[in-house]
Amino acid sequence: MACGLPCIVTDHTGNPREVITSDENGIIIPLNSVSALSNTLTNLMQSEDERHRIGTVAQQVRYTFTPEKITQQWKTEID
Repeated sequence: MACGLPCIVTDHTGNPREVITSDENGIIIPLNSVSALSNTLTNLMQSEDERHRIGTVAQQVRYTFTPEKITQQWKTEID
C-alpha cells in the first residue's frame, strides 16, 4: 500500500478493515472466494485507471501508521 499498489485482502479475523476501506484504498473480498479473487484481479488488470486510483489513495497509509502514531497508541494502551 505504501508503495502505491492496490492491495487485495480477504475478510478474515485480524480485521483488515482497520487498514483498508474496500474500493477506496484497497479491496476486501470474502474469505475462501476464488471467484471474487479472480474477478477482482481481472478487473484490476484490465483497468489502469482503477489501479492508479486505489494505489494513490492506498499511499496515505504511510501517514496513518507512522512509527510515532503507533508508539503513542501502544503507550495509551499500556497506561
